[in-house]
Amino acid sequence: MHSKFQDSPNVNWFSFPRKKEDEPNFPNVIKTFMGRDALNIYLWNIKQKRETLTALIPAYICKEVPDQFKRNSIDIKYYDLKNFQITVNDIKSSLDKSIDIFYFVHYFGIYQKNIKEIIKTVKNINPNAIIIEDRAHYLSDKYILPEVDAVIYSFRKLLPIPEGGGIYSKQKLTYQKKPRLYSNFLVSLVLLKKKIFGHNPKFSRSNVMKDTLKPSNELLLPSSFSEKVINQYNIEEEIQFRRKLFYLWKENIEELGIKPVFKELSEKDIPQGFPIYVDNAQHFFENMLKKGIFLKRHWELPKYIEKVAPFSYNLSNKIITLPIYKGIENRNVIFLKNLLK
Repeated sequence: MHSKFQDSPNVNWFSFPRKKEDEPNFPNVIKTFMGRDALNIYLWNIKQKRETLTALIPAYICKEVPDQFKRNSIDIKYYDLKNFQITVNDIKSSLDKSIDIFYFVHYFGIYQKNIKEIIKTVKNINPNAIIIEDRAHYLSDKYILPEVDAVIYSFRKLLPIPEGGGIYSKQKLTYQKKPRLYSNFLVSLVLLKKKIFGHNPKFSRSNVMKDTLKPSNELLLPSSFSEKVINQYNIEEEIQFRRKLFYLWKENIEELGIKPVFKELSEKDIPQGFPIYVDNAQHFFENMLKKGIFLKRHWELPKYIEKVAPFSYNLSNKIITLPIYKGIENRNVIFLKNLLK
């Protein structure tokens, strides 16, 4: 396995650029063990006030998100995506007064340009609709709109840590903290899994730490190490690095005639990776894995989604993400470029 190409940016654990300011990063965010823990605790809280809730969520999403809605007995409706910038037309056919929660994602760290118009459309139909923003791919607590009720983070997708998520909420949340000793033990399982199985999706963090999917207000904290990294990491330096590496991938990939999903960055964009279009994502993934290269699929959707959201399902079979994180350098980009030839 080529060591630079991993399933996440945690190739440089215990070595990270620290910021100079004393105030911790994301001061208004409750840090959690994983992003799904953050989403669960928020859904548990809002479910205490309403027995029946229906959420409109994107069909193009990792499976842990709908799992948390199901865990809290919240009904789900999916909206389809023609590309990764959501439009009002994408949600119109699924939007009605029955929708209590609207959920959206900044895919690959690219900020949703139409989100103000979309939230306004949702609120026009149901003024009391709860808006949940997913920043699992977006490393910033800036640009949060007043209409947004909660923001979900998954720091381990973006920082050199084995786990770590978070929740920002406008309402005060009720929860019971589990002892951090438990989190520290679970991290040891993650490290053991990585050592034994390497980059094997069958032994993902979600599967290693699979819960019973029963409603609960127990909150699992991040490990001591991961919380320290989240709080002290030099975020601004990381953002500049990510934007620079985005354009390095763009320059090299376009020379091969490969089509990138995003060609330019706006001021708000913080690329999580560099997604490209391929003919068959699974075939591409498997061929690269045989060559010792692990490239992420965001995400492989279940077959039943094809009938519910055909555009999203088609996208999921054509997207491979090239890595953007510390450890990837110009020579690594050239190495992969030559391999792709």
